[in-house]
Amino acid sequence: AVLPNFVSYEKLNAIQIEYDSIRNAGKSQGRPGIIRGIGGDKKDYYAYDRHLDNQNTFPQINSFFSHTMLDQLVSRMIGQPCLQNAEIYATFDEGEGKEVLPSHFDKTWNLKFMLYLDDIKEKGQGAFGVHPSTTHLARTQFRHWFNANKRFGAIEVGSEVYYSMTNQELPAELTEFIEIYGDAGTLIVFNTDCFHSASKLDIGQSRRVIRAHTYPQRKMLGLGDRLSIWSRHYSRGERWENNSRPYNKLSAIFWLEFLEHLYSSVVKSVKDWQLKKLNVKALIYPLINKVLLLTGTKSLIKKMLGFQ
Repeated sequence: AVLPNFVSYEKLNAIQIEYDSIRNAGKSQGRPGIIRGIGGDKKDYYAYDRHLDNQNTFPQINSFFSHTMLDQLVSRMIGQPCLQNAEIYATFDEGEGKEVLPSHFDKTWNLKFMLYLDDIKEKGQGAFGVHPSTTHLARTQFRHWFNANKRFGAIEVGSEVYYSMTNQELPAELTEFIEIYGDAGTLIVFNTDCFHSASKLDIGQSRRVIRAHTYPQRKMLGLGDRLSIWSRHYSRGERWENNSRPYNKLSAIFWLEFLEHLYSSVVKSVKDWQLKKLNVKALIYPLINKVLLLTGTKSLIKKMLGFQ
């Protein structure tokens, strides 16, 4: 969805000031714990971990990304529990005469709210864009990769296998790339399972964007966490897409996700307790799998989730 002039001039100016504050804080020696550098040394990108901030450090940004309309959209598309706009990216790019980011879909599923802080109204200004109607292509490609590489029903985030994900391989059926132009204050809402990109930014041009990420589940996946077959990062569907069954506290995937959350918490605790040599995952998962197969529950669950 594209919402032109979604932000008033006064509100946009206040957000721009806090955007600069995030970047300045990220560059300072005493960088606060709620600010992270992202994208390596070559990128002027910083993440504000809004879900860890109990001081309301950036009130204008917090207010904007808590807008009632955004709340309602998240509830309708993602469902609860989720981490709503938990992570804010403040990104600055200087033109190098090439695309800012190549076409891809994201490794983990999330809903993004992107706000243009400057006018982006013509080619060469680094417009965000999408390949329309490619969500099914991305999800098919993701599941094929995941099913070929999973171990005990999951893939560890940050592992060599995780970084081998084929999310930048472009399928033959890929549709034409469409750039999205807009004035400063234009809000773009998109599901990261469509192929998307940031287009060419000419030399001498700059690009300022701030965007928020909403993740499913109770915890943002980090290094060492499990991207599991029992989670919405695998099912990767809006509430109305999961086999026509809405995601809620009575749905099958909610309980599977909850059990996965408990399991991951236990395994992490065991690792911290230095019992890694027992290879708990190798012991528990085959046992769970056998129980599910013997009882017929595994087949039933897959049918309920639309994976068969």
